[in-house]
Amino acid sequence: MQLRFFSILIPGGSTGLFNGCSNILGDNLGSQYGDLMGDCVGEVGYNYIEEVLYIRRKECLKKKCSEVFANITEAKEGYLFLANFLEVATDPIHNYKEIECPKVLKDRY
Repeated sequence: MQLRFFSILIPGGSTGLFNGCSNILGDNLGSQYGDLMGDCVGEVGYNYIEEVLYIRRKECLKKKCSEVFANITEAKEGYLFLANFLEVATDPIHNYKEIECPKVLKDRY
């Protein structure tokens, strides 16, 4: 099995090489390759037991989401998805199956 790395564009994960969405959401999205989550990892650090580390990172991300996107509900909900559903996973491991791009997406994009 060959390992492949790719980005799933979920708010909070990274703005990436091309600094995606900063022209829409502003420049307060945190570091380019870490976003708000990366900033929280840096602020909270690593010197806690895992359970405490998780709680502190999640609290930090939720706070930053609420501050940065106080007036942009959709963006705030996307960032909170990373905090609440993905449980502040910085690089989640996942299984995937490569498929052909659906026609509806090809036609639209």
